[in-house]
Amino acid sequence: MVYISENYQGRLPEVDITNIQGNAPDDAKRFVWSLFRLCLGGPGWFGSSIGEHIECVEVNIWEETASEPPKAQTVFEVEVTKDMCNCFRVLHGACAAYIIDHCSMSSTVALGTLVGKDGMGLSQNMNITWHEGPTM
Repeated sequence: MVYISENYQGRLPEVDITNIQGNAPDDAKRFVWSLFRLCLGGPGWFGSSIGEHIECVEVNIWEETASEPPKAQTVFEVEVTKDMCNCFRVLHGACAAYIIDHCSMSSTVALGTLVGKDGMGLSQNMNITWHEGPTM
């Protein structure tokens, strides 16, 4: 059984997890993906249209071992569209930060389902370095 904070009971949208791979239990995958969707908000909320182009494709959780702490990993795919790009058809840095902010918290949410804590959080500092910006 996975831990889900009572803060989210009755607030989480229904989501389809049939295409989400990984070793995490289905309950954990469902919680991670539905909380992600909840945080993006609905039509008219800041950046919600960007979120329509993000898909969770994998959730993995590894329990603690004698030599390693517990770990979690989430993998997302993003379709870069015109409304995410600057005039050079390259993903705008602010849009990238928005996407990274939402996607990065999902691994702590996944880990929280294993260790019994609310893994929801926020980014306080980001340093994004491009080697080659994603293009449309």
